[in-house]
Order: sequence, then C-alpha cells, then structure tokens
Amino acid sequence: MPPGFRTLSKSDFKVARSCPTKLYYKESGEYQSVSEHDPYLALLAQGGFMIEQLAKARYASGVEMSQRADPVQAWRATEKAIRSGDVVLFEATLLHGRQLARVDILQRVGRQLRLIEVKAKSWDSESDRERAEAGKLREFWAGKKAKSIASAWREYLEDVTYQTLMLEALFPEFSVVPYLCLVDKAARCETDALPEHFEIQRSEDRNGRIVSVKLLGDTSAIARELLTIEVPVSEEVNALRDDVIDATALFLASYEPELQRIPSPISTSCKGCEYRVPDGALAPDKKNGFAECWGALATVEPSILDLYHVSRLKGDEGPLADRMLAEGLAGLLDIPADVVDALPAGGNIAQRQWIQLEHTKRDEPFIGAGLRDALEGARYPLYFLDFEAARTAVPFHRAMQPYGLLAFQWSCHIVDAPGAPLRHVEWINTDRSWPNEAFAQSLAEAIGSSGTVLT
Repeated sequence: MPPGFRTLSKSDFKVARSCPTKLYYKESGEYQSVSEHDPYLALLAQGGFMIEQLAKARYASGVEMSQRADPVQAWRATEKAIRSGDVVLFEATLLHGRQLARVDILQRVGRQLRLIEVKAKSWDSESDRERAEAGKLREFWAGKKAKSIASAWREYLEDVTYQTLMLEALFPEFSVVPYLCLVDKAARCETDALPEHFEIQRSEDRNGRIVSVKLLGDTSAIARELLTIEVPVSEEVNALRDDVIDATALFLASYEPELQRIPSPISTSCKGCEYRVPDGALAPDKKNGFAECWGALATVEPSILDLYHVSRLKGDEGPLADRMLAEGLAGLLDIPADVVDALPAGGNIAQRQWIQLEHTKRDEPFIGAGLRDALEGARYPLYFLDFEAARTAVPFHRAMQPYGLLAFQWSCHIVDAPGAPLRHVEWINTDRSWPNEAFAQSLAEAIGSSGTVLT
C-alpha cells in the first residue's frame, strides 16, 4: 500500500454517515475534535472492550489476528486463514479497494461465514422472546411493519451492513450471515468481581483512546458467562444494503483524486458536533471545523442552538430552526414573535422554550411560581443530599444483571434548625460487598423520618 493511501474504515463510514463533511475533518488531521482525550469516552471504551472479550471467550479456538501496521499484509493473513478451512478469527482485517474493516469475530463453518459485530449496547432477550411470541417485530424496526430501521439501531446495523458487503465482495463463493453481539440485560452474572478478570491495556491510538483489554486468571470461568447474546440481523442488513452502497460510493469518491470536502447544509444536528470547539480551547496548530461550516453564524450569541430541544421548535410549515439557518438566521432572538407567542399554549417542551426565550430577551433569571411555596413548605432538619451510583456493562457482583444499579456513596449537609451550624455526614462503600443495602440503611439512619430532603 503506497504511503499516504487513504482507506475508508468502518469508523470513517460511521463518522461520515453522521455528517459527510466530518469525514474530511477526520481524515485531514487538521481539525480539532472535542472528543479527543475525553476521559468519559475512555471509560466507555473500557466497558466496550471488556464486553468484546466476553464475546470472544466463547470461542476457545479463536485466533487473534496480528494488528499489522500494513493493512495489505493483515488482509492477506485473513484471506489465507479463511481459505484454509473452518476457523474463528478475532480482529480479522478486510481490505477491498479503499474500504477497510476489522471484524470483531469472523467464523468460517463450511461454506458459511458468520460475521459477528460486538457492541456494548443492551438487548433484552426475554423482551425479544415475548415480542416474537406476540407476533411483533424486533426492536430493530420502527413502527409495526418492517419498512424502516429504528433510529436507535441504525448506526449499529449500518456498521454490520458495511462489513457484510465487503465480505460478500471478497468471498463471493461463501454465504455471509451477520450478527450483532449485544449485552443481554436479562442475563445474570455468575462470577464475583468479574471486572477484575480484565486488565486495561494502556496503549493508545491516534486519538489517545484505550484500545485493548487483556484477560487474566481463569478464562474458562469467563467463557461460561452468558452476558452477551448473538442476534441474527440478515433481514435488517438486507433492508439497509442500498443505502449503505450509495453512501459508500459517495464517501469513496471524495478521496479521488485527493481528499475533498463533501459539503453538508448546516442544521440543528450541528449542536453536538465534535468539531465545535469552545472559545479559547483551539490548539494553535488546529482548525475549527464548526466555524468553517457555519462561517459568520458560528459566532452569533445567543445562538439558536442553545434553545432547549431546538429541533422540536415548530413554525407554520413544520420544524423552524433548520429553515431559519438556511435563511442565514442563527440567533436565539431571531425566532419570529408569532412563534414565540404561540409557545405557552403548547406542551411542556414548548412552554420551557418560551420561558427561555422570554427571560433571555429580558436578560433576567426565571423563578418558577411554585418555588416560594415549595421552600416555605420545607421543614427542619434540612438534608442537602448528594449521591453517586454506577451502571456498568460488566457486573461486579454475582447474580447482578448487566447495567444494574450500584449505589456506592452519599454525602449530606444537615441544618437542624434556622441559624443552626451546618454539619456533615457521609458514607462510601470501601469493601467488596454489594453496596445497595448498606447505602439505604446508612442513609436512613442518618436522616431519620422527619425533615425535608433536598437533592
């Protein structure tokens, strides 16, 4: 592969599907992303990689493919392994022209290739069974008829479709059967302290994110865990084929003869763009992608993007904000008066939008009508409570379900009477026991049954 040869990886495809212009920002390397070195994303990655290891542990004969720097060599190793006979490969490399993908689990069984994409997204096998028994479509589908993929699942299913199409092109003599391997919320953990069977590998990719997890100790115990479930998605992939083929062709065309930017209209979806870098946070050697897309509208304050549920703002002809942006209006106070005046008669979202717009225009805080009565109704002692809890994909305690709640810490400031000194009590779980019961008991002992809790 020649130096500088660009490939469209499955992560590139995902980025481009969210916004084609972002493919240029990502591939050029000249634009700053607010998601780089994000500790929360790193935490999510740890959970995702542990789920991937759980899924792989079911395949004792699985072969971890070498993560070669040269994708051509990695692809040749994959092709040789697949054509040699039945096999299970982890992180197999696919290379088809400029398209590149690494498959989490690829299994050859006879003339069939099982493509398994592992995601840390939850799936409820019991609910899925009940839906099937009732004659209902799976959760993947929107509405009551198999006509469109639900938006919550489209990104994951397009990922599988992208890889499926590559496999079919590379191995036309095989039948490809795609699966999503998901976290089964209906399952229960059989192993105490299961996360301690994983060691986080601190190697990093170009974005600084953790990229691997190593299994420790008795791997047979991990292999017995049934916290993941392989869900066949051939029907869903078939529904997405044409869309993915068309999108792939568009993205690949932007690489020829050299990397080109695919223009995309600005919209309210830009609100969460990772290339929307806050003022003062831009590195000297980086560009601001959001500013390039929005031009002079990027600096308008207050921005229409700051509006609560901005995409739900309605005008006479439907959604209003994107139409305003197309007309060059990006200010919160550019919203027409008749639209603002109609908001109080709407639902909760519209009413909150009206409050924000009116009080922004007046430059004054909003104080709800019931706040004074609520405060006057508070009875001493007053308990100002804060607590911490976690939901992790891999449970720490035996018999817990994935993403089950662990309440592990609380702290409370107490005012016993008007003018009384503030006192503080707290609790944190410091041993390996399941914390929820001790959390509740210690909190109940601390605050008793009288007074008002504010949290």
